[in-house]
Amino acid sequence: MRISILNLSLFLLLLNSCAKPIIKGFVEKETDPFVVQNLYFDNEVEDYVYKAKLNVLKNSFGGILIVKKIKQEHYRVVFTTEFGNTIFDFEWIQDKFQVNQILSNMDKEFIIKFLKNDLQLLFKRDIKVVKRFDNEGNIVAKAFKQNKFTNYYFFDTNLNRLTKIVQAKHNKPKVSIDFLQIQKNISRRIVMNHHNINLNMELIFIGD
Repeated sequence: MRISILNLSLFLLLLNSCAKPIIKGFVEKETDPFVVQNLYFDNEVEDYVYKAKLNVLKNSFGGILIVKKIKQEHYRVVFTTEFGNTIFDFEWIQDKFQVNQILSNMDKEFIIKFLKNDLQLLFKRDIKVVKRFDNEGNIVAKAFKQNKFTNYYFFDTNLNRLTKIVQAKHNKPKVSIDFLQIQKNISRRIVMNHHNINLNMELIFIGD
């Protein structure tokens, strides 16, 4: 099969356009591998309590989501209705993940897989990164690829805080998490979106 010069040019243009949006406007800086930190859920004394709205495919759920760091590399995330009925109860102990409880109509392997990934992005503390990109007071740290995905961590260096995480595959964003209204290492509003399926979550901090 022969590919014309025109078709090849269009293919390269498309490939290039897919790769740019994540770090558009950023310049790569030479660096050795290093570690960045996500400190939003790092206090073992704090119960991080959020009012939550979760949309999964054609279903919508509202209630209270609590993230608890029990000890280093041990987290529990519980999502309940406002009346106290459990929607899901997940736990991470180092690399081990377990479902303590989940609503029957959400008890599907692919839904659990997405939620496990997304929530772990929220609280994973130490991230090994291999590349750094700069743009006037902002840094994007590109993590080592894992399971065909690459995570990008956006930092505002003037305020010294993480503002966004983008998980991508083949340079195309799959999941984005925005940390908003940040005060004292607490993001008071968090917005999580999938770009290829209808799965999104919004969290509003009510822990005060």
